[in-house]
Amino acid sequence: MSDAMDLSAILRDLVQQTDASRSTLRLDVAGLNFPAVAEALADGIQTLGGNHSIDQRNLATVQYLFATHDLLIQPDVTKSDTPPPKALIEVYGVQAQVLAPILLNDNVLGWISVHQCGAPREWTEKDITAIKEAAAKVTGYFAG
Repeated sequence: MSDAMDLSAILRDLVQQTDASRSTLRLDVAGLNFPAVAEALADGIQTLGGNHSIDQRNLATVQYLFATHDLLIQPDVTKSDTPPPKALIEVYGVQAQVLAPILLNDNVLGWISVHQCGAPREWTEKDITAIKEAAAKVTGYFAG
């Protein structure tokens, strides 16, 4: 099994466990701006893969991860003090999300995003636990 398949499997499990619309893993890749290197989608959900038009590094949501090294939990992205990019809402239909930083030696290597499309949602403790566990698995993958 290839590395990308292992990471995609973590995201597929996460979408299933949280009953979310989409999960992505974005990593700091040389020459690119945190591209989505792995993704899992529920049926009928549009992929984010291959879209490099948004300056990820300077988004308010990503700046939050860099500053806090903590989860960003947004039950309704339209009512957040840390707004996501408009395209995430208008083009991809995201209404709620959780971002979990991938940390190694106190550096943000990237993050897992879990998206809910179509309607806001409250993220349960079970959801948050699943997201934290997925982030830990990805961190372990890079820690060796």
